[in-house]
Amino acid sequence: NVVASRAAKMDNNEGRQVTYGILLMCLYVFSDSFTSTLQEYLFRTYDLSVANQMFYVNVTSSMVSFVLMIVLGELRSAFTFVFETPRVLWDTSFLSISAVCVQYAITHTVRKFGALTYVTIMTIRQIISVVLSNLAFGHHLSLLQWSCSFSVFGALIFQKLYSRRKSQGTPS
Repeated sequence: NVVASRAAKMDNNEGRQVTYGILLMCLYVFSDSFTSTLQEYLFRTYDLSVANQMFYVNVTSSMVSFVLMIVLGELRSAFTFVFETPRVLWDTSFLSISAVCVQYAITHTVRKFGALTYVTIMTIRQIISVVLSNLAFGHHLSLLQWSCSFSVFGALIFQKLYSRRKSQGTPS
């Protein structure tokens, strides 16, 4: 009975972790869906440059991260890790430089072409990534997963074509 009760506890804990993970993923998707639209709004409303917007976003992000590390009691262990593993500074610097380059490209795309174009580009990138993963690593998607992927892609393409036709004044 001890083994059975321990297994039941593990299953219950695992179920809570899965639920928590799904909740976090939904929160991420919900929050991320506003990012490019909010960036486009800020560009139109305040006439910010790409560099200004990146600066304000990154300063805010750094402050939130710093406060969370203090609140969660992780600041000391983070600094200890960096001092004990100096090589991590090179790795994080490379990662940061890469992130800045990507962030600049994303922000510039949103400013110049709009949020819908950016979302379309990212969707195409995700579909290519899925196809390459299937080919290179033997991952397989079900028919339902493929259908959902292509329906999202199709809806974005339709919306892009519709908005282009509407902006050109072509009757529907």
